[in-house]
Amino acid sequence: MSTNSNQPPSPSKIPKLLTVKQVSDITNFSVREVRRWIADSQLPACKFGRALRVSEPDLAMLIAKKKYS
Repeated sequence: MSTNSNQPPSPSKIPKLLTVKQVSDITNFSVREVRRWIADSQLPACKFGRALRVSEPDLAMLIAKKKYS
């Protein structure tokens, strides 16, 4: 059985997306600082119109990098 790579991922495999405010609340840094991380490419983000969203795995990677740097 071959897998069709053109099919969208199943909903269970899509990571939860967080708003900049939610990232701010989780990390206890300001919204401005979170936006700075995104602008500096330290934290990947998806843009939907004017809204920015950050995946939970990307946030976890940033926290791990900052923890051990």
